[in-house]
This record gives sequence, C-alpha cells and structure tokens, in this order.
Amino acid sequence: MKRIPTSLLVTMSILLSLVSLPATAQGAPPQRFRSETGLIIPGPHQRLRLVVDGTSNTILTVRFRRVEYMQDSCNSDGVCKLSVSSQTTSPPITLMPGEAASIDFPSSPFGVRGLVLGNFIGTDVRNVRVTAMLIGPTGNVDAFVNTTFDDQA
Repeated sequence: MKRIPTSLLVTMSILLSLVSLPATAQGAPPQRFRSETGLIIPGPHQRLRLVVDGTSNTILTVRFRRVEYMQDSCNSDGVCKLSVSSQTTSPPITLMPGEAASIDFPSSPFGVRGLVLGNFIGTDVRNVRVTAMLIGPTGNVDAFVNTTFDDQA
C-alpha cells in the first residue's frame, strides 16, 4: 500500500479548510442607474447632445449609449413600425466631483435614443443631472430637457 506524502496531506487540508470557510462580507455592489431620452427624431441638420453633470460630491462612472432606428413597415393608416438598426456604447468615463461629460449623436432619419448609464457607490443620484439637447446647424440649442437618473432595478 502506498503512503501519501505528508506535504500533500497538509496542502489538501489547507485547501479544504479555505473552501469550507464562510464567505467574507463584500462591499455593497455598485448601484446601476440610467437616464434616457426616449425616441427622438431630430431635424436633418440637428444633433442630439447628452450631458451628464457630476454635481455630486463623490466619484461616478458613466457610459453613453446610442440606439438608432429604421423604418420597418407601415399600415394603410400611415402608422409605421420602427426597429433598432444599430446601437453603440461608449467606454466608461469616470467623473470626479464637479466634472461633466457630453457626447453628440448625429441625426438619424427615423430616430435615435440616447441613454446615460451610471454606476455609483455611495452617491446620492438625485445630485446627478442629465441634460438632453437638440443642437441646430449653427450650434444653437433648439430644445433641451433636464432629467435625473432612474433606478434600473
């Protein structure tokens, strides 16, 4: 009968004891929030600009998502169905207190939807503001709306 070396027994017992230990408490997972424009159909020379204003007193990480639509089918009453033709998401950007970030989305013939996705730890998201603007051909703001983040849960 073969004997198991002592070092192998010690190693196995250490590994088994580590596996059987209760999991240690982890920090709270980041909260995920988003703000979105809904479907907007800008004019031919307009673009959609999204701005997130980090007025919070903590650090936040955001990503911008652009969802573009195309016309699918129309019925005899002129009601047209739209479907998603493409979507892109920016890499995450970290904003320090008092910083802001923005992105411009070009016009799309059948509409575009802009989203700001955020991860926050210990942040009061009521202090984070998202502004959606329609920018005209000369750079003027044709329309805007201020929003806040909604819980994605």
